[in-house]
Amino acid sequence: MSDSFLTASEASKIASTNKIVLREINLIQEKILDAVHNCSSDGICLTGSLCTIVEGDTPMTYYGSVSGITVTNGGTDYFPVVATASFTGSGTGATADLTVNESGAITDVTVTNGGTGYTTGGSPGGQIASITITNPGTSGGYLTSTTSIVITDPTGTGATATATAEFGDIVSITVDNPGSGYTDPTVTIVDSGGDGLGATAEAVLTTATPGTPDAEIVVSHPSGVDFEATTQVDTGTGEITGVTIVSSGSGYGPLLPTISLANAGNGQTAEFDVTVDAGVITDVSITESGFSYPTDTTATVTPAPTSSGTGATVSLTVTEPPLAGVDPYNYYLYLNDQDTSCPVEKDIQHVISYFRKKGYSIQAKINPTTNTTILWEICWC
Repeated sequence: MSDSFLTASEASKIASTNKIVLREINLIQEKILDAVHNCSSDGICLTGSLCTIVEGDTPMTYYGSVSGITVTNGGTDYFPVVATASFTGSGTGATADLTVNESGAITDVTVTNGGTGYTTGGSPGGQIASITITNPGTSGGYLTSTTSIVITDPTGTGATATATAEFGDIVSITVDNPGSGYTDPTVTIVDSGGDGLGATAEAVLTTATPGTPDAEIVVSHPSGVDFEATTQVDTGTGEITGVTIVSSGSGYGPLLPTISLANAGNGQTAEFDVTVDAGVITDVSITESGFSYPTDTTATVTPAPTSSGTGATVSLTVTEPPLAGVDPYNYYLYLNDQDTSCPVEKDIQHVISYFRKKGYSIQAKINPTTNTTILWEICWC
């Protein structure tokens, strides 16, 4: 047995080409060093041979993967579950279409029907900010004490104003109460004494008080979360005119039926794509075969949440896993941390060759506990 283990240059060379082999070598060396360290000075490690078991990390796929799946009954009503929009509030009839990207975020809301009767919490119009004199009068007979201001409007109420006259002319009009809801005000100057004639004025409005629309958009979807938006309402017509997205949310993508596996034992990672046409499942494709599935694994169709799909069945084929006495050399490894795939035999032989050159006896097996990783038996004198 050689006393030297993996040198820095050897480690660097192996790591640059095969990280998983380097990992296995390091695991074995650590176990050997632990065994020697824990051995007494007159123990078997000095007088005879010593063996140790090392559970490696190398994952190995094997037969026991899903090799076929067939639709035996397409069922009915397996329509994709999509996000839909509706509106709450005092109005009726508003509808909207949603645009959802591939990540499941809502990127656009298009109002397809504004509906009627929606309101806001604010005033539908503006206030009287000021009144501008357009003609001070033609007869010179206006008196402050006998002149009044009358404001009329189809929607506004509450505004009042006072006129001031000098030398028979209207020289100013002061707004005492701006009122609310004004959209098209008319200002009339009235002289109760009857001598003043011809004075005219116009009202200047503030912008409408926006308020908060009582209409709120509600998006229905089984898994979508965090969507937020505000609505815009035309206070004159009571229609919803637009929706502004505050947060696009996530998880709002279309939901299709899924394939559930029963009696799967230690099976892992099998994945499927389901194709639906007019509510009928027309095809199921295998996107990931997985591993460790027993031959009696069965598959059922699970409708998407809130879907009324029913009746679909599929048949599953799992390639028989030869677990007992399997030679690891027949297994194939897809390396997780290398951009390549190769027979595991090459990696096992690399590790075995390394330790045999160091004077060890080493054998590779399938770990009977996991059935998916490698197990090393190593002995030395």
